[in-house]
Amino acid sequence: MEQLVRTNNIVLLATGGTISMKTDDSGAAYKALGAASLGENLSGIPNVSIEAVDFAYDIGYSVTHQMMLALAHQITQLCERGDIDAVVVCHGTDVMEEVATFVDLTVASRKPIVFTGAMRNASMPGYDGAHNLRSAVQVAMSEHAMGRGVLVCMDDTVHIARAITKTHTSRTSTFDSPNFGAVGFLNNDVVDFKGTPPSFRKYALPTHFVDVPLIWVYAGQDTSFLSLACSQSKGIVIAAKGIGHVPAWWMPVIRQAIAQDVIVVVASQCGSGSTSLQYGGVGSDRDLLDAGVIFAGYRRPLQARIELMCAISCGLAPAEIRRAFASPFGLE
Repeated sequence: MEQLVRTNNIVLLATGGTISMKTDDSGAAYKALGAASLGENLSGIPNVSIEAVDFAYDIGYSVTHQMMLALAHQITQLCERGDIDAVVVCHGTDVMEEVATFVDLTVASRKPIVFTGAMRNASMPGYDGAHNLRSAVQVAMSEHAMGRGVLVCMDDTVHIARAITKTHTSRTSTFDSPNFGAVGFLNNDVVDFKGTPPSFRKYALPTHFVDVPLIWVYAGQDTSFLSLACSQSKGIVIAAKGIGHVPAWWMPVIRQAIAQDVIVVVASQCGSGSTSLQYGGVGSDRDLLDAGVIFAGYRRPLQARIELMCAISCGLAPAEIRRAFASPFGLE
């Protein structure tokens, strides 16, 4: 008896970005390709049916919180459909780290959700968008992509959303996961995953966003911006030096903010590594711990901000937020 081959039903959700752009006569790149046009790159992949969907907004470097909420809602609705097996999201690379992390934090489906994009627009020699899209669809078709949370597929490499960062302005291999490593690779259209899928904490999809400022520590910085952020916010993230250090003269402001129930999360501005405890003195990691800050662990500042924003927006109490950040990687 002939064995029936199952067809994978995948939604291609186009949100803009370089993958959808072409250059005009002036040499400037603008959006030119919608979901249907992008889907033409997928001909020849066996056992797949593509439903092309254009997102309501073009998510580029001017992304808003409402766009992120709308995207997460739409992906949730698509994943709830019984006739859909996976969702592939074409997305701009500038904010992919933040948007993919937000979707991973708030969309609970076990179905594969794979983000991809391009570093070269469709008018450029070596346009990588078509190949990245085909690879992302092949990842989404893999049974081993189930239950891994949101994935990012670029340059034949698969990453988990909460670990990625953009490391170069133009290279096609720009995305890396310094603290986690890639979770899969494509080789001649074969998807190879490694390791057991981690179980990350999820948050309810908020109805609105409580904004969280991100403050980057630099040499000689005074407390003006820190004081303003603490006075107007329910929570802040500090991108600190090293394993978690701030200027000594910041400590009175931080202590006062925590006393007034402002959640203060400290992440490292280094490219990799975790916050930790080693040093003494005013403004040190141990001084910050004594003041009551929450350390981000291996979360980079941008991703720590997205998670704190989700936690506050969902109404979590400070003790619950502290427990959520207790896992250095955000694992359950």
